[in-house]
Amino acid sequence: MKSKNKKTKKSAIIANKSKQMTLNFQDTDEVQFIIAGFGKVIIDWGDGSLDETQILSSDHGYTESCWHLFPDKSDYTVIINGENIMYFECSKLKLVSFDVCKNSTLTNLKLVNCNITRLDLSNNKALEKLRCYGNQITCLDVSKNTALTWLDCNRNHLTSLDVSKNSVLTNLNCSENYLTCLDMKKNNVLELLYCDENQLSTEALNNLFRTLPFVKKGELYIDKNPGTEACDINIAKSKGWKMLNTMTMNVHGSGEVIIQMAGYDWINIAWGDIRGYMFGFLSDDFVEYSHIYTEDTDHSITIIGENITHLYCGNNSISALDVSKNPALEELGCYENQITHLDVSKNTELKKLECWSNQLTTLDVSNNTMLTELNCRNNPLKNLNVENNDTLKIIR
Repeated sequence: MKSKNKKTKKSAIIANKSKQMTLNFQDTDEVQFIIAGFGKVIIDWGDGSLDETQILSSDHGYTESCWHLFPDKSDYTVIINGENIMYFECSKLKLVSFDVCKNSTLTNLKLVNCNITRLDLSNNKALEKLRCYGNQITCLDVSKNTALTWLDCNRNHLTSLDVSKNSVLTNLNCSENYLTCLDMKKNNVLELLYCDENQLSTEALNNLFRTLPFVKKGELYIDKNPGTEACDINIAKSKGWKMLNTMTMNVHGSGEVIIQMAGYDWINIAWGDIRGYMFGFLSDDFVEYSHIYTEDTDHSITIIGENITHLYCGNNSISALDVSKNPALEELGCYENQITHLDVSKNTELKKLECWSNQLTTLDVSNNTMLTELNCRNNPLKNLNVENNDTLKIIR
C-alpha cells in the first residue's frame, strides 16, 4: 500500500498539543520510525523543514514508515501530533528523551536500543504491549498500565520490577538486568517468564517459584542467575512450569553466521549484539537462520528451544558450544570450527555427530548409546571413548 503523506506549511497547521508526542534526538542526521492507527498525523521534524502529514488507516496490520534526513548531524526535537496513534516503533536511535504521556490511545510501544534512560507511561492506560529492551532504563513504573499483557524490558539496568498491578500479564521478559527478587503472585494468567542473567539467589528463585500461578503449560527461563544451579525447580514444575532448554555458542570475528535447525515448536535466538533477538518456528524440514556481525570481536549466541532435534552450525568460527541442556537433540553438525571441548553426555538421543576439523583432544560418547554415525577426523584427538557403542560407524 502506498504511503499517503504530504509536506505542509507550518503556518497552515494548528497542532493538537493534547495528543503530542515528543522525541529529543542527540547527534543525529537521520531518523526513521513506524506508526499505526487511524486519522491524520502531523510531524514537525524540528529542523525548519516543512511539516509532514500522514494519513493512517485502521486496516489490520497497516503501518506507516516515517523517514527524515536532517541537514547536518546535530540535536533535534521531533514533535508528532495525532489523535489516534495506536502503535509506535523505533530502534537504534540516539534518543535523549521520549515523551508519550499525551497519547492515551497508544496500545503498542516498541523502543529498542534507543539509549533512553527514563520512560514515563503513567498516562498510557490503554497500553497492551511494551517492548523497551536494550536501553539504559534504571526504573520502570508500569503500575498504571493495567491492560498490559506483554512486557519485554530485558537488557536495561533495572534493580527492581513491580508487576503486581498487571493482572492480565501473560508474557514477561526481564532478562539481563540486576533484579534480586521477583514476585508473580498477582499475575494469575502468566504463561511465559524470562528472568535469566539477573542477580536472583537460590532463595529468591525458590520464592519466585512459590508465587508462580498454576498453569497447564508455563515456560520459564532462569539461566545464569547466582542461584540457578541450587534452586528447587520442582516447586515450579509442580505448578505446570517447565524450564526452557538453551544452547550457547561463542563466535569470533565479523562476517556471516549461518545456523540450520529442525524440530518442532518455537525457538528464540539471541545473537548477542545490538540487533537483539530472532523468533521462529521449527519443522521437520531444516530452517536456516543467518546473522551478519560487523564488529571483529567475540559474540555469544543463545538459542532457546524445547524441541530442537537437529542442529548444524559448521564453518562459523565457533570456539565454544554448549548443547548439554538439549536432550532432544538427534543430530549435531559442528564441523570446521575451533571447538576445543564438546560435552554430549546429556544428549542421549543423539544418533549422528559430525565434529570434524575442530581442536578436540578428547571426546566421550560412551553415554550416547543411540549414536550410529561419528565423524571426528582432523582433530588432535588423544582420547576417544566409544564404550557402549558396538555398532557405531566412526570416521577419524
